[in-house]
Amino acid sequence: MQAGATKGCVAALRCLAAAGVVATLMFGLNPAHAQKASTFWLAGGEAADTKSEDWTAGAHLRSLYLDRGPPSSGSDFAAWTLGGWLYAQSPYFFDVMSFGATGYGSFPLWRGPNPGQTDMLQPDGDSLANLGEAFARLQYAGQGITLYRQLINPRYPVAAGVRGNRLDLAFIGTRDIRSVPLTYEAAMASGTVSDSLRYFAGYVWNVKPIDENGFESMSSLAGASGTDDGMWLGGVQWSPVTDLWLQGWYHNVRNTLAISFVDADYVNRPSKEWYWRVGTQYAYQSSTGTDQLTGSEFSTWNWGAYGEVGWKYLKGYAAYSTTGDGANISTPYSKGPLYITQRIKDFTRAGEQAWLIGGTIDFSSFGLTGLSFDINAAIDSNAGKNPGTGAANPKWTEYDYDLIYRFGKETWFDGMRVRLRYAQWDQDNGATTIRTNDFRVDLNWTYSFK
Repeated sequence: MQAGATKGCVAALRCLAAAGVVATLMFGLNPAHAQKASTFWLAGGEAADTKSEDWTAGAHLRSLYLDRGPPSSGSDFAAWTLGGWLYAQSPYFFDVMSFGATGYGSFPLWRGPNPGQTDMLQPDGDSLANLGEAFARLQYAGQGITLYRQLINPRYPVAAGVRGNRLDLAFIGTRDIRSVPLTYEAAMASGTVSDSLRYFAGYVWNVKPIDENGFESMSSLAGASGTDDGMWLGGVQWSPVTDLWLQGWYHNVRNTLAISFVDADYVNRPSKEWYWRVGTQYAYQSSTGTDQLTGSEFSTWNWGAYGEVGWKYLKGYAAYSTTGDGANISTPYSKGPLYITQRIKDFTRAGEQAWLIGGTIDFSSFGLTGLSFDINAAIDSNAGKNPGTGAANPKWTEYDYDLIYRFGKETWFDGMRVRLRYAQWDQDNGATTIRTNDFRVDLNWTYSFK
């Protein structure tokens, strides 16, 4: 797409979305969940953009404390923020068109050392406040198009009771790991071919990073500074039998990066008390066109396998990952979707082979409804080599811990989740080992105004 045509399309979409937002604010003080409408599919299987017959609105409160260090580790930053988002969406006028918007914000309650490095605030440590979503949604007969600012979060319904083993299920997603998620300026189509087959396709011009108020091009966020190229993408998700999901994706950022990705996930339940789960995935990445990401051609790949067993209140899981020698795997537009994507580091460096092992306990069976604990360890079996210099990579080990409490529906705090999180990452350089500690406390509470 030529630059002039692209700018013209963006201007037209801005006008359309702006008109819808104005209409939303004028005709309904309690409009609808913009995040929900612009998310193509929610975990659980429901279409996220159902034809609401009323105005809806709500808020998501998020408070996050993060402290990573010590300074000798090369990481030294801390902050405590309060923010979240307010969302609003109209009903579907004439059962065809809806408008929505979401405003995002993150404001410092306390600034420790280098607060701008936490990604919870702007790089200079200032607050975040932006209109991350402003869209028009057209829908007919199970097919839809979302125009202009939106979330892109193409999830499929994970089987009930199993572990959520990835934050994002594709190489484009929310990367919602701090105060606010990624949002995009795009034209995206999604829909169903049958009850078991879904598709996604579209073009993304710009993306708003999680620590910025402004949008930038997809090629720029990938690392090609001073460029202005967008992404074409398409994907399908298919469930041929119950609890089996297959998906395939292709993403292409002109002259920058191409990504192909396939993934399978299956759950089997021999009885009501226990289940087993297996998954596998393969990703291939390469430079494209004029190679503006690195200045030269490159390609790499990653293959992974995942297994999980659940019995009553216990879950155990393990994964294996191996990455090609050509380059590190790049994930600028999501947190994942590869299995060994940890709190501090992603174990997907060039030539790296790594293992993950972990377990979860649900304390509900002991009378502590809503409380759970998860622990896992990611360990290199081969750290790989730097693709530029050929030097051996330092060996990595990371331990992640999560204590989670979800308030019940019968309480005043229905919809609230509180997490205490700790991670320890060790980098073994041979002669010395550098340790980084990461401590977090986060609170999330979603509230509907209607």
